Amino acid sequence: MTRHGDRTVRTRNRDRSACTLTRWAVDGKTSLREITPTDGLAALLPSGAPRAVTGKGLRSLFHVSGAAVAPGGAPS
Repeated sequence: MTRHGDRTVRTRNRDRSACTLTRWAVDGKTSLREITPTDGLAALLPSGAPRAVTGKGLRSLFHVSGAAVAPGGAPS
């Protein structure tokens, strides 16, 4: 597994996804079913590695949850 300092790539993905989930919870979302593709896109930065890492973590989360549509509108 690729390492960056003391943290693995998997840990960084999880941390970024957790921040996004926390923000959605603060905004009143109580279920992943309430998250829309628009919410998913809004959670991503305009460009760069942080956007890719966050997107990867969210795609993984929505794939595991069995959501019909992943953030960004792509079928899961």
